[in-house]
Amino acid sequence: MRTAIALLALIAFSTLPAHALVLEPDAKNADLIEAVVKITKRRHFVQLEINDRLGSDVFEAYIDGLDPTKSHFTQADLVSLERWRRLMDDQLEAGQQSAAFDIYNRYIERARQRLNHYLDGLTDVDLIDFDGDERLELDPELRDFAADDAELRALWRLQAKNQMLNLLSAGQGLSEASATLQRRFNAQLNRLERTRSMDVVTAYLNAYTLLFDPHTTFYGPRESENFDINMSLQLEGIGAVLQAEDELTKVVNLIPGGPAEKGGELKAADNIVGVGQAGEEVVDVIGWRLDEVVQLIRGPKGSAVRLEVIPGGAPVGSPSRFIDITRDRVQLEDQSAQSQVLELELNGVKSKVGVIDVPTFYTDFAARQAGDPDYRSTTKDVAKILEDLQSQGVDSLIIDLRGNGGGALQEANSLTGLFIRSGPVVQIRGTGRRQSVLADQDPRVQYAGPLVVLVDRSSASASEIFAGAIQDYGRGLIVGNQTFGKGTVQAVIPVGDAQVKLTQAKFYRISGDSTQNRGVKADLLLPMVFDPADMGEGSLQRAMPYDEISPAPYRRIDNLRGLIPSLQSRHNQRSELDPDFIWWRKHVAEQTAQLADTEIRLNLNSRKALIEARRVALVELENERRAARGLDAVDEVTRSDAQDVILEAGLREAGYILMDLIELSQGKVAGTL
Repeated sequence: MRTAIALLALIAFSTLPAHALVLEPDAKNADLIEAVVKITKRRHFVQLEINDRLGSDVFEAYIDGLDPTKSHFTQADLVSLERWRRLMDDQLEAGQQSAAFDIYNRYIERARQRLNHYLDGLTDVDLIDFDGDERLELDPELRDFAADDAELRALWRLQAKNQMLNLLSAGQGLSEASATLQRRFNAQLNRLERTRSMDVVTAYLNAYTLLFDPHTTFYGPRESENFDINMSLQLEGIGAVLQAEDELTKVVNLIPGGPAEKGGELKAADNIVGVGQAGEEVVDVIGWRLDEVVQLIRGPKGSAVRLEVIPGGAPVGSPSRFIDITRDRVQLEDQSAQSQVLELELNGVKSKVGVIDVPTFYTDFAARQAGDPDYRSTTKDVAKILEDLQSQGVDSLIIDLRGNGGGALQEANSLTGLFIRSGPVVQIRGTGRRQSVLADQDPRVQYAGPLVVLVDRSSASASEIFAGAIQDYGRGLIVGNQTFGKGTVQAVIPVGDAQVKLTQAKFYRISGDSTQNRGVKADLLLPMVFDPADMGEGSLQRAMPYDEISPAPYRRIDNLRGLIPSLQSRHNQRSELDPDFIWWRKHVAEQTAQLADTEIRLNLNSRKALIEARRVALVELENERRAARGLDAVDEVTRSDAQDVILEAGLREAGYILMDLIELSQGKVAGTL
């Protein structure tokens, strides 16, 4: 099919502003730049020397931060800007801004040209061919910057065509899609013209702070306000942490117990492309500033917001979907640990397995500081749950830390204390290489029976401290995937109306191993859901490396390592026949293969056919699993359905592993029930 349309008849012509924006440095920001440089040099865990090499790295990071998709600068632009490379270190230390503003103004000029080129394409009377075999490489790592203006305009034409195809393949007609794109590009132009000098300074300083590690960030006054609100949870919203990535708003993680997490539809790594209020049209937010998207999503408790989302990890060309969420304030009780009892049977033997789901390491700091003896915390809640589970006669226990991104360090320490008599839990090395040890001083043991800690790639920080301590003591088995690998501690330092969040310390296990960039490796592996190269500390730019220090003095409670080969063999035999695990492995393999194809064909019929083929393949795979389970077939499969299968299969298998552990140990486990 050849689709042609004279778009000029459909939408109005867009014009440039009367006076194109050219940004000028604000002298008062010179002191701010100098202050940030001095603070990071003195107080960051990593000591970097401000020299020509660092200045060159800042130049590269600044260019990459402004143009991560290689859609604005040409190679000719970079040659002309190269003169600033050897001066960046001197400018940083002196608080000078000429390099930052010269580069940023070139970016604004190119961004303006790009958006107007997009708009001009919508008003072109030439026929638009959606039947050809043109292709667009979406991964900027696999292509270079355009050589010149002509090559850049050719890239822009393909990008605009791809955006049109995305809308058409999602069901919009040509007229509707054209109007959507015109609104999108004009909105991006308007936001571009509202750029201010502080935006330049923020981008410039973040190019510098990124060189220390990915968790060191400069927040300008506007970003500082949003950061403070997020930390105090004082404003109602959906309970999600967001970040800007290219021109999209990416969900970094969901706050346990928040509206989005409870709803079950929005997931980490999803990209938000539209936001609408109840009963109103969804506003396209591609290309918006992060703080502006956040303002749209926030709102009064009880009000509804509609998000248009492209699923995270979806193959290129995947259509968007809509998710409705009712705003609310995240309450401590919504984040609290929850329990259940699995009643399992394996080889004719029945067993009751207690499960405690710990979504985050929480504590009510205000109540605790006020001296309230009944303040809530992870450790206190888990202790109560353990009493209840033991009264029900459970034979073993699973602590489920999947999706737990961390929280209060003290809670990781005190929770470990429920399972060991006393001893060190984590070592901390700060700036100046000062070391300290956080230890459990309470000799009481709340639970001494067979234990599995269930983790996945999103288990991070405090979760890794707990899992690492349990593994080092030999107190239990770690089952699942290699964890995230965040082994650093950050502090926020005010700088006038702005803030710097910087890394000041590093965690080490009592064995001396760092959790940084390596995480905790599971004793028994379950199928990966995420490629470690795409998720985890190691996937972040400039992540601090793994290293080791001397171990802390401690004594292993039990040595379970000798049983791991037998446990792994039994798990493998079981999972090879389990319909859920068969589906799990095939599902991950299919998703991995799709994500590897980053070159997209700009053909409407093939795009629609590809989307349908992928949908059919997912349904067929699910129905294959359901047939093996004796369940009815379905016509559609949602991501929530797939996630439920993975969560339930992993939990059930962890229970079977505990039953194997009890049998192989012949009752000789780390303590008595």
